[in-house]
Amino acid sequence: MSGLNVSGELPAQPQTEPPPAAAPGLQAAPPTLEAQRDAAYAALADLDFDHGLGKLNEDDYQMVRARLLAQAVAALRGLDAAADIESQVEALVRSRRAALQTNGRALNAQRSSTTHPSDSNAPVARPLLHRCVGCGAALSPDDRFCAKCGTPVAARCPQCGAAVQAEDRFCVGCGASLIAGAAVS
Repeated sequence: MSGLNVSGELPAQPQTEPPPAAAPGLQAAPPTLEAQRDAAYAALADLDFDHGLGKLNEDDYQMVRARLLAQAVAALRGLDAAADIESQVEALVRSRRAALQTNGRALNAQRSSTTHPSDSNAPVARPLLHRCVGCGAALSPDDRFCAKCGTPVAARCPQCGAAVQAEDRFCVGCGASLIAGAAVS
């Protein structure tokens, strides 16, 4: 009488919808490491429950449990490796930003120490060589847009290199006059 209810009929099976089919020619994305880990944990819980009810003999239980534990461990190791890669990328980004800031300070110091040949006390207003905020490509002083990504180039103070607005008359960073086209785009 196993599988039959009191009236002699098979119990109603829950209705499940089939998973959505992938578009023709496209494969479904592989499960994420988190999904693999969670699936292994759920399968282990189900396995332990079934073993507790006596549905599995000890040999089958141990064999399936070892396989599921190996799957969970593999997913956890993959997650640890991904976290390590993310921390390495973040450290690289921090070091590049620090190098860019150091290089910017060195250019500003060099710029402030450079003098005009005719007047040894007057600093030369040389255009700042800067990089695109969108992609990091080097920009020339005459660029209004980045040649690589098309990002508009912000105006810069010719003295200190600080970003300035087109309507500014003086630099907010160093106070230099920006009138008569002194700001470099």
